[in-house]
Amino acid sequence: VQQHIETGDKLIAPSVVSYNCLMKAWSRSNEPQAPAMAEKILSEMIDASTDDQDSQVKPDAATFSTLFDVYAKSKESHATARCEELFDSMDDLGVQRNVYTYSSLQNVHARSGTPDAPQKAQAVLDQMLELCQQ
Repeated sequence: VQQHIETGDKLIAPSVVSYNCLMKAWSRSNEPQAPAMAEKILSEMIDASTDDQDSQVKPDAATFSTLFDVYAKSKESHATARCEELFDSMDDLGVQRNVYTYSSLQNVHARSGTPDAPQKAQAVLDQMLELCQQ
């Protein structure tokens, strides 16, 4: 990214795919700081897309699905609450939810180990089904 900024070379310009790939690497790392690093990546994407309307790094559904996966694999006590907040923020960012984002959110609940995990995952499915019937 820095080299692209310094040179302006469009061939090495970051894209949503490159940022999502970096986020996926954090997801697979099993590092305790993975959720914080993934959120930092999301923030960078949001900042870049806000600064440049033609930005190629605007977060998409895959970005959020990957971020939810990072949290699902983490031991963060607030993972489910944070993912629900992020899921809700997708509207503000103009990111269309899809089956993968819904499924990723269900996975966060399923892997949380909380007593209400089945009910929370069911609620996400119910929300999906409701949207299908509209």
